[in-house]
Amino acid sequence: MVQDWGEPRWPQDATCAVSLSYDGADPGHTEIVLPILDRSGIAATFYVPPLALLDHGPEWCRAVDRGHEIGSHSLYSYALEDGSLPGWTLDMVETDLSMTRDLFSQVLPQSGPISFAYPGLDTQCADGDYRSVVAKHHPWARSEHQGINHPVFCDSVNLRCTWVKDFGDEAFAAIDEALETGGWAILAFEGIGGGRRACDVFTHTEILRRLLMERTKIWIAPLREVAMIAETQKPEVRVS
Repeated sequence: MVQDWGEPRWPQDATCAVSLSYDGADPGHTEIVLPILDRSGIAATFYVPPLALLDHGPEWCRAVDRGHEIGSHSLYSYALEDGSLPGWTLDMVETDLSMTRDLFSQVLPQSGPISFAYPGLDTQCADGDYRSVVAKHHPWARSEHQGINHPVFCDSVNLRCTWVKDFGDEAFAAIDEALETGGWAILAFEGIGGGRRACDVFTHTEILRRLLMERTKIWIAPLREVAMIAETQKPEVRVS
């Protein structure tokens, strides 16, 4: 039996794919990021905690209408910095994710299925690994594991990313690697211009400029949209 993996195939005859993701509903996301993305014609993924969704529902709803994905960051406020939930059981995680999914459906009824962002590398709670619970509620999830995703081999509920901080060297390296391999780079940001894991505003602008300069080679789309294309790239299996 021979498996023909083939080359990654992206829309618009692009060489690779890049998704921009922003975690935690930092004020800079609505004040700085959304306006510049909209002017640039770039759609991104924003991982928003439930309380931030409630506080700014109309604003996020308008973002969805402009093509952005609003994903769930429901465990962000409760997990330890490493992502673990030592005081939570799997049943508690299940209840939280179910309630949050219902909330997103009510506030963003036009959104459809959404992706999830893990709050850290450690996915353990009091009685086990909660990744299986996340997979029940979200068809796609971004982890904090570093790396480029190949559309055939990537795990849709444990996608790798590149965290961007300070002067953005990691982002430019990830873009170069995606172009070289034909893979999918997910650039992850938190604070923009300040806050936790902050990326400088000028650096963020330069990253967007680099993406736009190579837009004929790079397909730029929200995580959910790229994940759906990746799911179609299953290997052809033939008996020889």
